[in-house]
Formats: sequence, C-alpha cells, structure tokens
Amino acid sequence: MSIRNTDEAYGVVARILHWVIGLSIIGMLCLGLYMDALPKDDLNRDALYGFHKAFGLVILFAVGVRVVWFFVNFGKPKPLPTHSKLEVVAAKGAHIVLYLLMIGVPLSGWVMSSAYGFPVDLFGMKFSIVAERDIALARNAGDAHEILAYVMIGVIVLHVAGALKHVIIDKDNTLRRMTCGNCGDRDA
Repeated sequence: MSIRNTDEAYGVVARILHWVIGLSIIGMLCLGLYMDALPKDDLNRDALYGFHKAFGLVILFAVGVRVVWFFVNFGKPKPLPTHSKLEVVAAKGAHIVLYLLMIGVPLSGWVMSSAYGFPVDLFGMKFSIVAERDIALARNAGDAHEILAYVMIGVIVLHVAGALKHVIIDKDNTLRRMTCGNCGDRDA
C-alpha cells in the first residue's frame, strides 16, 4: 500500500482525502438542502446552520490540504487502455471544475456569513473573512453559494455516473484505483 500515487493507482493519502472530503461534501449538500426547507422558526435551525458553517470551514481546510498534496505528490495514475481521449479530457475538466467548486462553495458561504455579521464559530474561535457588515455582498455571496452548490451536485452526479460506467460497462480498474489502490489488480 503506497502512500503516494503511482502510475497504476492512487496512494492511500489521496484515497483518504478523496473519500472523506467527497462524502463530507455530499453530506453538507444534503444538509444545505434540508436547512433551506426548514421554516424560519424551527428550533434546530440555528444549530444546524452553525454546524454547516463550521464544517464547511473544516472542508475548505481539508481541500487546501488536498491541493497541497496534489502538487507535492507529483502525478496520478496513467489512463487505462479502456479510457478514450474524450473521457480523459472530460475527466480532467470535471476534476478542475470540482476543485474550483470545492473552494468556491465554502468560500462563498463564509463570505455570506461574515458579510451578514455572523463569523463562523469553529471550536470556540470566531473566523470572519469580511471586516464590515455588507448586506449587498452577503446577498450576492448567498446567491453564489446556492448556484455553485447546485452546479456541484450536477458535477458530482456526472462524476459518480462516470465511475459507475467504468465498473458496469467497461468493467475496468478505474474505480478500484481510488478505492483500494492495487488490491486484486486486473489487467484493465
């Protein structure tokens, strides 16, 4: 089990970061949709928003670690013979968009919260990204946060569909390279 990526598989650090961040983001998107549907007088609303904001900051930090690891790790597995040129380009584009969204969604939420005058409370420490209360900025950041979150849902659906295509139709090793590295390697 390699810590670093190889030509054949992702290393354990990349795999852990991928799954922890990915599942956390899916959970946060679900929570965001749930919170959006809550009535304003719901007693749990403030606690859920506090958790959502704090965990969003944790995810943003984890994405920063993931970006640093990507550049320190120098490389990723080579495309398999079953990957067409179009699939390779589409996957690269989707990954770039996902990285931008993994930064843009929590950052826009943080700006929104800060501009409304509510710093993010993380373990008792208050984090604000905007010095002054600015309602217009808060509304614009809120709109961006919502739109980017819906775009992220769409890109995640495409990402999962692509992974399932490789398992069900191509029957290749693409998903296995991100789940267990070199375990039980098959040729494709």
